[in-house]
Amino acid sequence: MPAASANCAWVKSARLRSLREAEVREALRAELGRFVSSSWRRAQLGNKTDVISQLAREMDLSPKLARQYAEIARQQQGDERDEEKSPEDKQTGKPPLFRLSNHHTEDCGQPPAVDGDEPGKYFGYFANPHGEQAVFVYDYQTHEASVRMGDVGWGKARRVIDGRVEGITLTESEAAWLRACWLAAAEGR
Repeated sequence: MPAASANCAWVKSARLRSLREAEVREALRAELGRFVSSSWRRAQLGNKTDVISQLAREMDLSPKLARQYAEIARQQQGDERDEEKSPEDKQTGKPPLFRLSNHHTEDCGQPPAVDGDEPGKYFGYFANPHGEQAVFVYDYQTHEASVRMGDVGWGKARRVIDGRVEGITLTESEAAWLRACWLAAAEGR
């Protein structure tokens, strides 16, 4: 009987190993499929210089999804950057589209007061899962961009050049967001 039980344990162990090997192989196939798909998409985008292709390449998106993101950004910008409106011309009494509070402590400084209806500017907002916030502003008249981040102190606006912020190391998601803002604003130049 002990030999039979040892044999049974060996068979179970062999089945478990083959099951684990099958799971690993399946996971590797899936990962390889994602890699091939991503490589193919980047190759198709090649050296295209249009904003949609750049956004798709930078964020590893399909061109269709990049177009959707660009359209969302255009809708947020509205036509106000082309039409200088005085504060009196703004529609009053309408509820705000987007409202949020500062999630940072007082020692991070005074957060920026952003008027998203200010003509001639593109605005972007970001918050990571930890509640760290950032605000991107692009001025169409001066062609200058800046970002303010609560976790490094709201008080200092940091320059953004070619979609990269000076003097701060960003996480992957922050860098992707900043690049998307830059590319969306670049369409209006």
